[in-house]
Amino acid sequence: MRALFVEQVESITWAYKLAPETINLPAKPAVPEIEVFEVALKLPDVSHSVLRCIDKAMPRPILFNLRFEGCGRDVA
Repeated sequence: MRALFVEQVESITWAYKLAPETINLPAKPAVPEIEVFEVALKLPDVSHSVLRCIDKAMPRPILFNLRFEGCGRDVA
């Protein structure tokens, strides 16, 4: 897993926290808040196992914004 991170991921930034305090919407028991992570990629593709590893490390749901600058556009 470490080799995949080094090969595919340039950086990970915790960009936003979507919570009642930040977006003025009530939380639900199953989803008290959502974290938004920006992942700068070294390659145009990222392994799902890399994203699953990050997801398992966080106790909250995560929205990933994947960015690959090498092609001049964002990847979704």
